[in-house]
Amino acid sequence: MESRFDQSFLSPFYSQAYERFARAGLLAHLGRPREALTWYASFAQNSLYDLIYLAPSYLERGKIHADLGETDQAIDCYEKFITLWSDADPEMRARVDEAEQRIAGLRDT
Repeated sequence: MESRFDQSFLSPFYSQAYERFARAGLLAHLGRPREALTWYASFAQNSLYDLIYLAPSYLERGKIHADLGETDQAIDCYEKFITLWSDADPEMRARVDEAEQRIAGLRDT
């Protein structure tokens, strides 16, 4: 769906955050990591409604960069995820722990 900037910024329907996140995940799953990274990067500062996807997009970008052998970029993404979710609810803490473990593994190689 095409929309004007003001529509995508002010409306959860026009921002299409869920659709963009799902598309990025599908592209990653289909073996198209560079395209997936572009879509995950679209959550940086587009809309207020994108914020719920910002931290998860960093986690997914970290995984992709790690798979591509781009260690510095992967660590950077994981660290951004950890910063955003440092006060995560207990049921989500496992994701933060996972990111910390991935950083440790990347630094050991």
